[in-house]
Amino acid sequence: MSLREICQAHTSLTAEDIALLEGVESALPHVADLTGCDVFIDCMAYGTHTALVAAEAKPAGDLSAYGRAVLGQMALRENEPAVYHAFETGLVIRDLKAITQENVVVRQDVAPIKNTAGAVVGVLIKEKDVSRALRRERKYEELSREREEWPQVPEGASCPPQADSLTLRETHHRVKNSLQLVASMLNIQARRPDLQQHAQIFRDCVGKVLSIAAVHDMLTKSGDDWIQLKRLLEQICQAIGNIQGEDGKVALLVKGDEIAIPAGKASSVAMVVHELVFNALEHGFAPGEEGRIVISLREGSRYSSVVVEDNGAGFDPSSVQGGGTGFNLVSLMVRDKLGGELQLATGPGGTKAMFDFQN
Repeated sequence: MSLREICQAHTSLTAEDIALLEGVESALPHVADLTGCDVFIDCMAYGTHTALVAAEAKPAGDLSAYGRAVLGQMALRENEPAVYHAFETGLVIRDLKAITQENVVVRQDVAPIKNTAGAVVGVLIKEKDVSRALRRERKYEELSREREEWPQVPEGASCPPQADSLTLRETHHRVKNSLQLVASMLNIQARRPDLQQHAQIFRDCVGKVLSIAAVHDMLTKSGDDWIQLKRLLEQICQAIGNIQGEDGKVALLVKGDEIAIPAGKASSVAMVVHELVFNALEHGFAPGEEGRIVISLREGSRYSSVVVEDNGAGFDPSSVQGGGTGFNLVSLMVRDKLGGELQLATGPGGTKAMFDFQN
């Protein structure tokens, strides 16, 4: 079956939407050969909320992960989360694990295909077979664990490793306490009657300080330099909720994958998430208005992603913080500190901000 026949039989797409997808389809063989990957166009089946394969192309040579055609077959949400995430957010999703219709482990990059009205009418998918690489990774992990179990004598150590660990934890504890003291002082300043016009700026600074304090708090409790990102963002959301006080009616929720990252990178992620959440609270909701902000984590092999999504009124990013300076700074931090990219989509139904970072 052709893309047009599949779309006419199983989707509610218009003739213009189908023509748009056919234009993308014409480039699929070249993309497949250029990247050495399987490429597809998926569309959402009418009335089922299930994606199906409308077009496909395999790379030349023995690089395909597929032994047969999968045109017209369904892409299940539990097997291909990136496909549904791109449909629902309208954002590019990179490097998420997926399971093909032939039970092969692949990595997917997914980009939404939008019509002139901005609606997602399909998604372009690039897949790479990583089943062999995953087997090698497991083997290396097993060898690494065996190596870590061997007795280790620190060369030239002047004190036991346990003492070094305790000293480092004590340092993190003191830094956390100092940062919390700074946050308390900023809170006191924010309550001064003569500074009420700057109270929001003080609250923003308090949140940023507490975000970094949360990193040191977790390092105090851990035995290494790695941070559980989901737990960190939950602490940050709790701190932001406390800053909102009794007037805060916007619920903050963190969900998704458990991701462990180095402390330095965790600090940058914490700052970016704080900025996005704070901007959503300030510009997406009226004072006292109820709402919801959801932070979703997705882990990939090379890139992981964070999505901050709210159901507020939306806003014009160029009107925020002096012509968009705040978002420009966040975008620079994502690019320079995290090696990723920031994407933003906003409108009357709310705002979705997504950024990725290198693992």
